[in-house]
Amino acid sequence: MTFFFTENHRAVDDLPKWVWDKEHTGVDFQKNKEIVEDAKRYLEEMSAGKTDIREIIKMSRNPARRLMFMIRELHNLGYQRIRFYPHIGGAGYWRYIITSSTIPSNPADETDPADVDTVWNSLGSGEHYGWSDKEDDSIAELAAKFLSKYQKIAVESKGEDKRYVEWYRDVLERTGPDGIIYFWWDGSYEIPDGYLGVLNTGNSKKLKISYPYDYHHLTGEDTPCWLKERI
Repeated sequence: MTFFFTENHRAVDDLPKWVWDKEHTGVDFQKNKEIVEDAKRYLEEMSAGKTDIREIIKMSRNPARRLMFMIRELHNLGYQRIRFYPHIGGAGYWRYIITSSTIPSNPADETDPADVDTVWNSLGSGEHYGWSDKEDDSIAELAAKFLSKYQKIAVESKGEDKRYVEWYRDVLERTGPDGIIYFWWDGSYEIPDGYLGVLNTGNSKKLKISYPYDYHHLTGEDTPCWLKERI
């Protein structure tokens, strides 16, 4: 659905009377009452300052950044043991691993999503994120749908980890407004200088963001031990 907004967010109220007339428009507004009420709710939230339209537009254009914010939302909900490992695939796609395990597993395709502890996916899949999400879902909706589909991850990642949460929030702040991170690039694996890779920040100087405290990525060959099983 496409939403149109005026400067004071009163577009719906200011439309001429004939727009609402079914005989002129062919639209049965009574039948679509739920959609209309939903649109009004969005407008009311924006008028009250609860929603930043600039952030919605920006985030819709940057699905990787949206996913990064979903992880923060999961932390806010108390799922602070979840781990997030975005990386760049050999074809250049931004890929990601979301897991509740110290060593991410490689579940078979036929495994029930409710029983897996690791999600491997890519923005190149053409299926949004893969948990019944929609393009205009809010960050909170993305998080709720993720927890609903991946129930084992939800159970195992519930709990506090303030050290990781603080590190992650710092990452989001330092890479704003459009930056995305990656832990390795397929074919080269670890970032040569020992810091996270960062794209789209607009900074001429490379950001130096350390890995999280529990990322045991070095095995003597600069390859994550759990990644070695997949290459």
